[in-house]
Order: sequence, then C-alpha cells, then structure tokens
Amino acid sequence: MPAWDFVSAPTTLRVRFVAPSVPILLHSLGLLSEAESLSGLPDWVYKTHQALTEAQRYENRLCDLLMPGVISSLSGGFVSFPQYIQQIEATPSEALREEAIFWLQDSPHFPGMRAVLADEQVFLSVVRRHYAEKGVDVDEALWRDAYAHLLQPARAKERLLAHLRFMWDNFLRVEWARAERQLQEVVKAHNQVNYDGQPWGDVIEQVTNRDLRQQERLIDYFSTATILTCIPTPHLGPYVSYYMKREAEEVLLFFGARLPRGNVRSPELDRADLLVRLNALADETRLRMVELLAQREEICAQDFMSLLELSQSSASRHLRQLTASGFLTERRRDVAKCYSLNRDRVADTIKTLSHLLGGET
Repeated sequence: MPAWDFVSAPTTLRVRFVAPSVPILLHSLGLLSEAESLSGLPDWVYKTHQALTEAQRYENRLCDLLMPGVISSLSGGFVSFPQYIQQIEATPSEALREEAIFWLQDSPHFPGMRAVLADEQVFLSVVRRHYAEKGVDVDEALWRDAYAHLLQPARAKERLLAHLRFMWDNFLRVEWARAERQLQEVVKAHNQVNYDGQPWGDVIEQVTNRDLRQQERLIDYFSTATILTCIPTPHLGPYVSYYMKREAEEVLLFFGARLPRGNVRSPELDRADLLVRLNALADETRLRMVELLAQREEICAQDFMSLLELSQSSASRHLRQLTASGFLTERRRDVAKCYSLNRDRVADTIKTLSHLLGGET
C-alpha cells in the first residue's frame, strides 16, 4: 500500500470580545512607558506621561517589569482594579515573582526558574535574547534593578502595590469611568457579528483594519490556537498588540476601540477613530510620505530615508504610525520593507470626516 500524504483539517477558531478593566488598565500603564517612542497614541497617554515626575516614570517602568502581568490578570476573572490590588496584596510574594517572569518561559533559551534567579548574567542573557528577536533594545540598568527586586520579592510586592494605588487614585479611576461605557459598546457590537470559523487573518483585518497575515509570530500562534480573545482599549490608537496563552491555546489581541464595519455609527467612536487618522497626517514628514506614494506605486524605507533626508529611526517611527493608521500597506521585498498607499483608507477617511461635518453619509 502506498504511503499516502494527508492534510490535517484547519483549526476552527472561536472568537470572543471582552473588556475587563484590569488587563486594559495594566496595558495602558505599559503604554505610558512607550510614550516617548510611539507617536500617534491618544492624548491621555501623553498627558499622563507629562504629568508624572521623572521618578514616577521610572517607577512605572520598573513596576511594569515586576507586574504579575496583563495576561495572568485575565485568569482572575473580571474584577475591578481595586479588587485586583487586593488580590495582589493577598498573594504570596514568591508567587508574584514567578508570575512576573512567567513570560521568560516561552523563550527557547529559558534554562529554568532556579537558574535564572541564581545568576544575574543568566537572567540578563535570557532577557537580551528575548528582546533581540523582537528588534528591541534592552535597558540594562533597569533590568538589573528589576533583578535585584526579584531577589527580594517582599520588597518588590510592597513597591508594586504602592505604585498601583498611586496610579489608580490619581489617573486610572477617572479615565476608566470615562472609557468603560464606550468599550462595552464596542464589545456588544462585535459580539453580534459571527466571526467564528473564519480564518484568523480575515478576523483580525475586520476588527483592526490591519492585514497582519504575514506576521511570523501570529502565524506561529495560530498554528495551534483555537481561541481569539479581542480586547478593545481606549489608549492604543492605531496600534495592535498581541500575546498567546499557549496552555489555553488562546491568542489575546488588544486593539484600538472601533465598531465593526457596517455597524450603526457611534459619533463618539467615529471621532476617536478620525482623530487617530488625522493625527497620522498632521505632520509634515508623514504628509510628504503620503504625497510621494500618491505619485508612485511603491517606495522602500531606505528610499524614504534618502528622499526626505531622514535617519533610520525617524523614518521607521513615521512609517510605523502611517501603517498602523491604515494609510500604508507594508510588504517585504527581499530584506527591505516597502510601502504602498492604501487609497481606500484615504477615501474612507474623507467620507468619515464629511459625515461628522454634516455631509453625505
């Protein structure tokens, strides 16, 4: 009998939308640490970042590394932020420490928890390799400080609790009261759409207006994932972030709050989405990039650097915001990243602006 080849049946994907306060607000605290490197985020992120002192900004960055995590916070159910703080207070310090660095266990270079905590250089090596795969630089001094706290979990817990209480009382409480109704509106609208069974790339594009089918990490995640949990946030703007809970075969997707395509319009959400788009164009360099692409079919990042006399970091930052806002489509050509203009996105932006100003729908 010949050796037949068989193709396995495609995984059936279950899609759900939720808006739990704790993961969303922890995610927002993490965004505060990105305020100086990401452009196009909602005003709350930049205003809150500016309101913090240098010492408080450092505290936020350090506590972000000591936090039990956005992902593990989902396992505790949909509790309020004050209840979450109480849960942390009741959790043993050593358990919090393990949760804070659980993500390291996803690394193929992870030597085990005992080895990581026994040697600072082993710990830093795993951290460096993890972030190098993402193309992100590591703040060695900050991670050394975090490691020192991991060796003293009771001290780390005390510092974390003080920071969470401070941020809730001074910034997060009022912001959640403002954003909660809007997020629940987004969840209700999306849960009325039947996304189940569709390919993951199609679902993510419908939800975020981003084509992420070529993202290698997502391709890896969805080779085994059976659940896609989508979480709207008021602070992510045009960007998307994601993580996989491998033990649950579940991918978590954070996206800027927006209604499904074709849904009855919400003026408040329309304004928020429009602000994200107009913010992407409200810069001379980004506007020139769009103008250049209106005249050409495709331009690569290196060519933008030459045409506009930009550094690599500056070109990358502008192109990332335009791509995240949906105005540009990115593809790889050999080792280069090349971009084309999404004319449908431009037309839809004009249509949305006309609608809000009382023009035709």
